[in-house]
Amino acid sequence: MAEVGGRTRTVGIIRDLTALPTTGTYGRWGGKSALLEAVNSSFFEPDPDNIFVIAANDGQLLDTWRRATDVPLSSEGHALLEARLVDARPASQGEVAFFNLSTVSCATILDLTLDTVIEHRGWQAAYDEAEPDGFFSPACPIRRNFEILSSPQFRGRLRQLFELMDLNELHTPIRRVLLLISNMLLGHPLCKDRVMSPTDIRKLLQ
Repeated sequence: MAEVGGRTRTVGIIRDLTALPTTGTYGRWGGKSALLEAVNSSFFEPDPDNIFVIAANDGQLLDTWRRATDVPLSSEGHALLEARLVDARPASQGEVAFFNLSTVSCATILDLTLDTVIEHRGWQAAYDEAEPDGFFSPACPIRRNFEILSSPQFRGRLRQLFELMDLNELHTPIRRVLLLISNMLLGHPLCKDRVMSPTDIRKLLQ
């Protein structure tokens, strides 16, 4: 539940539409068809009680609605989404905020992601609670990686690479940027799954 538009509403988050099984319970909705029907209703109701945030590949998004022929309002929902995505024009009806992340430049995605990661308050807590011979000590590889990633020189050079990707029309999704930054901070070949955790640091330093 959340306060949206001056009143309390139910907010449903579908973080991966392509991984949504046909059967199952999704909050108060029993099965994928019931969930899609609720989404369709939210598209066209003037003041819906339920609103949804959906993350999906654009092709899968349209394909899901095209295939849902037995779900009420799916054909109208498909037309609405197609108008926003394919024709790049406002939909003729419905209240849908559509964000096509593939149109955001790689350099902008990098800037936003780095700002969010580097400025997180958890890093200051790590400095405050640093262990003398372990996690976040001056020799700690996670701390060193973080300080390198935070440096203007490194960030500037990394951004230049992403600007080159933009110039060559090589779009990279946010999940790949997150993977890259996670590996820069935590990657280590000697740790489980090649990812460092605080409990690994003392052993690595020894």
